[in-house]
Amino acid sequence: MMETEKALNSLGFAKSPAETRVVVAMSGGVDSSVVAAQLAEEGYDVVGVTLQLYDHGAALAKKGACCAGLDIHDARRVADTMGFPHYVLDYENLFKDAVIDEFADSYLAGATPVPCIRCNERVKFKDLLETARDLEADCMATGHYIQRKVGASGKAELHRAADAERDQSYFLFSTSPEQLDYLRFPLGHLPSKDATRALAAKYGLSVADKPDSQDICFVPNGNYASVIEKLRPGAADPGEIVDPDGGGFWVSTKGSSTIRSVNGAVWALGGSVLHFMSCASMWTHGRSWLAQKKCWPNAMCRCARLTGWEMQPLAAVMNGRCRLKYARHGRREKR
Repeated sequence: MMETEKALNSLGFAKSPAETRVVVAMSGGVDSSVVAAQLAEEGYDVVGVTLQLYDHGAALAKKGACCAGLDIHDARRVADTMGFPHYVLDYENLFKDAVIDEFADSYLAGATPVPCIRCNERVKFKDLLETARDLEADCMATGHYIQRKVGASGKAELHRAADAERDQSYFLFSTSPEQLDYLRFPLGHLPSKDATRALAAKYGLSVADKPDSQDICFVPNGNYASVIEKLRPGAADPGEIVDPDGGGFWVSTKGSSTIRSVNGAVWALGGSVLHFMSCASMWTHGRSWLAQKKCWPNAMCRCARLTGWEMQPLAAVMNGRCRLKYARHGRREKR
């Protein structure tokens, strides 16, 4: 008589939760805390890991950012509450080399860097993932709002979260099939952030009502200019803004992404706004070229680093649909 196949547990392994070790990447926020608490309650062998990513002194005083000093304390409290081990790893030097330096250089080149993508790509899903393997974990779980599904081919696939407003699949566009096979995203099926907070309250977590992070972790209060100036001294020196019809204006915000009124007209000034929306896109020898709003093309976008595991070759120019994830209408919005 054939032995009956053992049922898969909630993480997809044919063994009991107690026999399944999972490393949870804990930022100290409510999302990763709920992931760790839920898995611990289900009986998994949970190991919480938090990364110290940037200056510890500055981190202690900064609220509302992942992997800051207060957040490390919150992650440790969750581990104590749920009764699983928690470790803090010093990745400060690696984070600076792999993420912060490129952020500064990209910003000065007129691009719009998203360092969270680089952090996932080069730190969390590279070095931290290898650390999880060294700890003999069967998988690593995070609090990203993404769904991982097994396709008809038997391979893991990356899908958008059930909550479209919380979907973070774009953060992980460069995730490799091998990485995705090892990763788990237990929150991807939840209908809303309210459901996550309800679970946090159910588990008695102190972070149940903790606000979401809003800024880049190493940029205090969203002040990019001060960080860039510290990393690249002289970057904030005055630069010439050139009117395509002739003439120039002098300002002290070289590389900034700003909409300004000059001589009664609306212009895109410098950096990422020009790079994305206008017919002039680059700083040239300290100059930022102006483009009037009426000149901004809105039907074409140049894409790079497209990632797909079984994609057909793409044409050089193609029609497609995209979704604006970040918008600024008088104030900064983050989704």
